[in-house]
Amino acid sequence: MADFLSNDRRVSHVYYPGLPSHPDHEIAKRQMSGFGGMVCFDLDGSYDRAAKLYDRLQTIKRAASLAVSRA
Repeated sequence: MADFLSNDRRVSHVYYPGLPSHPDHEIAKRQMSGFGGMVCFDLDGSYDRAAKLYDRLQTIKRAASLAVSRA
């Protein structure tokens, strides 16, 4: 998925330590027995364009934040 996204002209950046282009790829390769299933990416264009794409996805789920809320 990360490779596919990194080659799509509509994607401006892919954040995934399994990609050799990731700044921490070498560290991740030494420390991990795999790179995990979370892939983040930025799309070129407007928010509306991105929202339309995300709303049509079936395999990928949109997450605004992975932060833990402490109430």
